[in-house]
Amino acid sequence: MKPAVTLSAGLDSPLVTASLLESLPEGRTLPAITFVPDRRWDGRDEPGTLGDESALAGEFAAQQPRLDWHRASDDVGPFDRRAREIFAASEVFAQGLGNVGMMHCVYEKARELGCDTLLTADMGNATLSDAGRYGYCEYARQGRWGELVGLLRNRPGDTRPLWRKLLALSVLPHLPAALRKLARRLAHPARRDMTALLSPLSPEARALQAARAKARGTSGEWEDFMHDRSRADAVAREFANADSSAFDVDLAFEQLYGIRKRDVMAYRPLVEFCFSLPLEAFARDGVERRLARLVGKGRIPEAIRTNRLHGQHNVDWHARMTPVRAEMIEALEAARDHPFLGEALDTDRLVGLIEDWPPATDFSWEQEWSRLAALPRAILAARYVGHVENRNDF
Repeated sequence: MKPAVTLSAGLDSPLVTASLLESLPEGRTLPAITFVPDRRWDGRDEPGTLGDESALAGEFAAQQPRLDWHRASDDVGPFDRRAREIFAASEVFAQGLGNVGMMHCVYEKARELGCDTLLTADMGNATLSDAGRYGYCEYARQGRWGELVGLLRNRPGDTRPLWRKLLALSVLPHLPAALRKLARRLAHPARRDMTALLSPLSPEARALQAARAKARGTSGEWEDFMHDRSRADAVAREFANADSSAFDVDLAFEQLYGIRKRDVMAYRPLVEFCFSLPLEAFARDGVERRLARLVGKGRIPEAIRTNRLHGQHNVDWHARMTPVRAEMIEALEAARDHPFLGEALDTDRLVGLIEDWPPATDFSWEQEWSRLAALPRAILAARYVGHVENRNDF
């Protein structure tokens, strides 16, 4: 077995890497790989985020002489890179496939290094380094105003006044769904229907989806978008998310590159221990990800341990999608006449999003997320249908 570890500037992978190095036999080195944005990225970050994590990851690597650190290729390419091959390996349509293009570069680097296993810390955000943002609601219900105000004031990248954060993050989630929808409509008219904004579906398809969800007693993920209201809700959501197509994508990557993936943070005793902990372990005294920061003392650089920015994996979406606008329109126009895709997709709106292309990112839900979320899902849906039906026109 020759493993490589993925290394970011977050808390999870540096802690995993530090632990692996501590158990590494004498004389051995551990390859580490950090992905970077596409070389055409303009270098702009959304407030509260970090698009290129390689500088901080490099700082950690510089302190570890037995770490063989590498940057993955910065030629990330379009969101549908090798999508047909992924579909052939998994035979599953995963709408999140458009978000993992950078992982091709990581697997390619691991294969280039002769590694047969890729060690990750994917489940860290749900366990050791949970941010505890359900504390916005829990601390409000408990009347622990000092703890609540500390979290709201230190919320990364959120420049809204305290009163507005309190209303949006602590009061609004406790209102009936109809009142939440009305409040969002008044505050953000363009976001009055988040599903319509972020989904590629036609109005008819959305209505059909809503009717099916209502019959099941469920709702769409974006229909009532907010943080979890309690620690218990967060744990329940993580259990539900574990039953998703993301793991089929992982298996497809393994088959495509001949490299096994193993999530070190998915160690069952660790998962059960973290899921048993209360809110205070993760968010307290105005500090998010408190448990991971405590574990990291003396083990990872302070610049990483105290960093409050979170990685933005698709910060380069505009650079990656701009060169393939013509191909996207071609695929959508071909899908227009398909008996299923033509009815399911809002083709006119999607083509309009491409024709009215912004000159740069502006980090807004209205301009950025409608393109970042809706377009990849529509194109990949067409690519998947093309794979299933053995056709090459989309």
